[in-house]
Amino acid sequence: MSSANMNLLLRVTQEETKVLELFLPVLESKREAVVKLETKDIDKIVRTELALIDRIRSLEVERRELLRKLGIDPAEPFDSSKIEMGAGSDVMGTYIGVQKAFREKFDLVRNLNNIIMFLLNRALVFIRQNINILTEGGAIKIVDRKA
Repeated sequence: MSSANMNLLLRVTQEETKVLELFLPVLESKREAVVKLETKDIDKIVRTELALIDRIRSLEVERRELLRKLGIDPAEPFDSSKIEMGAGSDVMGTYIGVQKAFREKFDLVRNLNNIIMFLLNRALVFIRQNINILTEGGAIKIVDRKA
């Protein structure tokens, strides 16, 4: 196993973890903006979110390439027992710890994103219900402009 590739893999995974750490406050801001229905804030937050997603995708490509160079199939779950321990075993130990931190951050991001999607869906249901109440009660009339 190339120690240089292992060090690169460690660096990429650490960077992925840092990007996910940046993601958490962005998603929390998004959740707050969704609850308050602040569309300007949501638009700005979504642009930041998309930039972070692009960065994570590029890091993922880089990490997969490094795993291939190390003889590891990136499609399979990571199994550290398949890697020979030697001079770079301290790097491998650090990598395993960083990989665990990455997974924890990833799970936090996924869970927070699920909460946001739930809130968005609830807001949409609420808006639809209010539109139905207003149109059925005659408070507003929807006009077909094409007619």
